[in-house]
Amino acid sequence: MAEETEELVSGVKGKLGELKGLGALLRFGYSVYTPVVDTGIDCLVDVGKGKYREVQVKYREDHGLFQVKEFEPRDSFYIMCYLSTRYGETYWIIPSKTFAQLATRSKGHMRVQIGKEGSPNYERLRNYRENLSQLLTGSTKETQETVSTLRERIKEPHLKEQDYEKVILRYLYFADAEGKLLARSDMTDWVRTSFKRDFSSADWTKLKSGGTRWEKMAHWAISNLKRQGLIEAVEKNQYRITDKGSKANLQHYPQDATDELVVEMRKRRTSAVRHS
Repeated sequence: MAEETEELVSGVKGKLGELKGLGALLRFGYSVYTPVVDTGIDCLVDVGKGKYREVQVKYREDHGLFQVKEFEPRDSFYIMCYLSTRYGETYWIIPSKTFAQLATRSKGHMRVQIGKEGSPNYERLRNYRENLSQLLTGSTKETQETVSTLRERIKEPHLKEQDYEKVILRYLYFADAEGKLLARSDMTDWVRTSFKRDFSSADWTKLKSGGTRWEKMAHWAISNLKRQGLIEAVEKNQYRITDKGSKANLQHYPQDATDELVVEMRKRRTSAVRHS
């Protein structure tokens, strides 16, 4: 039963990574198609005139060791290595021939350790980090123009999801010092207050699904913080920061550890518990 549960969790995470990878391709402006059956290819990217790029998405959390089943390297095949950490998310779109050259092999699998910035493999793969433009090599002029047009929509400066996460996490950190729980609306209101002078017209873009881009990003950020275990729902729509979240906040804002308000509020809470 434990093994089945572990496999299920692993499968869910893999599907989540696949969807994140597809989302990155779609936001970039590509037309993307997913196969009906599992062939080891997660999607096909249309580059025009009946030509496609095959992409397999591999997802990891916290460390960049990516493993795929052995394959035959080819020019049209790419491995997207999607990495999620408490500091944010990023990905590498690596040509299969390059992946095969760098990989170690064991029991029918190929493994590539991207490593930390400055490591040999990281430097070798630096040019492939979030470089979706390489898929346009050999594509039709029409495809290039379509992708270029769609990319213009997100070129204007706008706040990133990590910006929202930091602000929300810090708000929960101070709320926790006072023993308060926060609803999603509390967090989105705080985002509006914090960034009202920083929002660009891109952030105020109205979405077909309703609401604005910044509101959607704020909700994504809350969900992502929960998924990473940095915040938790104590009851329906009532959130607090976790110990893991507090540590992450202090990495961004180390001065919060000695903030007079936080220190004083924690003392009062400790005293109240002792006398209760």
